Amino acid sequence: MKATLNYLDCIINIDLPNPEEDNTVRVLIERAPLTYDPELYNAYLDHFQFSGESQDPNNWILEAIEVAIRFIKARSCLSYYVESSPNSEVSDTDIPF
Repeated sequence: MKATLNYLDCIINIDLPNPEEDNTVRVLIERAPLTYDPELYNAYLDHFQFSGESQDPNNWILEAIEVAIRFIKARSCLSYYVESSPNSEVSDTDIPF
């Protein structure tokens, strides 16, 4: 069984084994198409495998997503943030419209 997730312009592909045979989950992380210059970079970011810890095989997908998201954040593939203004306190009378 396979699962695919798009997170911050990265594609996470999760390959789940047959739970009756094995608990080795395989994860492939790539850049999403059209989000990078193919002349400078390739799509591949990382691939790894781990043993599912949960007794319930349905939780293996969640475990794989958590690990993949930690990798993407640590790698700073793409960071989105909102810049806060110095004056964060605004009253109703300050709004000009």
